[in-house]
Amino acid sequence: MFLPDFKGKVAEERIKIIATRKKEDIVPLGFQEGMFNVYDSKSTGMISDLVKRLNQLEPADWAEATAVYTIER
Repeated sequence: MFLPDFKGKVAEERIKIIATRKKEDIVPLGFQEGMFNVYDSKSTGMISDLVKRLNQLEPADWAEATAVYTIER
């Protein structure tokens, strides 16, 4: 799904996937759950808040990956 003002024919999108060994409360950091939405810094948590929280965990207790895909009109 393209954003309403997007004029191009092809878009590349990325999804950051973060997995933890134990349940971690990330949503209370202010992050909104949902897809196909655009949030500004006033309506959701900041990536710096997430990085601070992940840095408090042992490196062996979490992992990340990025999935890249393209969509075409």
